[in-house]
Amino acid sequence: GLTYSRRMDESSQREAIQWFKKAIQVAASFEDAAVLRSAYQNLGQAYLILGEGSEALATMRKAVHLNPDSAPSQALLLQALVKNKEYGEALEVTESLLLMTPNDPWCYKMAACLVGGVGLAEEAGAFKRKAEELERRRP
Repeated sequence: GLTYSRRMDESSQREAIQWFKKAIQVAASFEDAAVLRSAYQNLGQAYLILGEGSEALATMRKAVHLNPDSAPSQALLLQALVKNKEYGEALEVTESLLLMTPNDPWCYKMAACLVGGVGLAEEAGAFKRKAEELERRRP
C-alpha cells in the first residue's frame, strides 16, 4: 500500500509528496478509488508533517470527499482544520469522529481541546474525563 514513515527527514517528505501526487494522477486515470483515497490521505499527512496547513487542508478535504466514512481521513482533516484555525468546522468533524470511533480516547482529547479553546470549560472537562476513562480500559 501507499504508506511511509513519519520519521523521514524533510527532503524525504518532499519526495514522498511528489510520489503521492504521481499516484493520484495514475489512480485517477485508471479510476482506482482505493489507491486514490490512500494517496490523498498520505499526501495530506505529509503536508501536515511539514507544517503546510493550507495544502494539508485542501488535500484532506478531497480525501474525506472520496471516503467520508474513513475515521483516519476524518482525523487528519481535523488536524488540518485546527492547524488552519478553522475551529467551527473542526468541531463538526470532531462530532462526526466521536460517532465513528466512540472508544478512541484521541477523539475525546481533541474535543476537549477544541471546546476548551472556545471557553466551554465544563464540556472540555467532560471530554477529558471520558478520554481518561477510555485510556484506563485499554489493555
